[in-house]
Amino acid sequence: MVGERWALLVVREVSLGVRRFSDIKDATGAPPAVLADRLRSLVAAGVLETRPYQQEGTRTRMEY
Repeated sequence: MVGERWALLVVREVSLGVRRFSDIKDATGAPPAVLADRLRSLVAAGVLETRPYQQEGTRTRMEY
């Protein structure tokens, strides 16, 4: 699972405290579609988990 392209970088950034999709995208430089796929795979495998958050005036989103 972690051997997939971008997956190790995603795990590294989350372990360093980067939790939100846009921040992970900026930190890794991964294309959004690829990043979304890797995050789904890592959550499905139990490597990451999601938590809801909401900034004032926006819809509820997930952080990792």
